[in-house]
Amino acid sequence: RRNPDSAMMKFSFCVMGLAALAGALTAPPSSRAVSVERGRTAVRMHIFGNNKKKEEEERLKAEAEQEALNAKWAKESQNELAFMSLFGLGTALPVIYLLYIALTGEGGGGAGVY
Repeated sequence: RRNPDSAMMKFSFCVMGLAALAGALTAPPSSRAVSVERGRTAVRMHIFGNNKKKEEEERLKAEAEQEALNAKWAKESQNELAFMSLFGLGTALPVIYLLYIALTGEGGGGAGVY
C-alpha cells in the first residue's frame, strides 16, 4: 500500500528538478546575436541619416523634464519633513509632561510611582 503524500512529494520534487534543469540549460544571448543587433542599429542610422541633432534635442528635453521632477520632489520632501517633525514634537511633548508628573509626584495627589 502506497502513501499518497509520498507520491505527491516525489512528483513535486521531480517538477522542481525539471524547472531547475530548464533554468540551467537556458543560455545567455551569444556575442553573435548582440553584434547582429548592433549592426542593425548602425545600418538603420546610416539608411535614415544621422539624427544627432534630433537626438541631442530629445536628450536635452528629457534632462529638463527630469530636473523639473527632481525640483518638485525636493519641495515635497521638504514639506513632508517639516510636517513629520512638527507632528513628532506635538505628540512627544504631552508624553514627556505626563512622565514628568508621574515620576516627580511631589504632591499628595497619588501621582507618584511606588
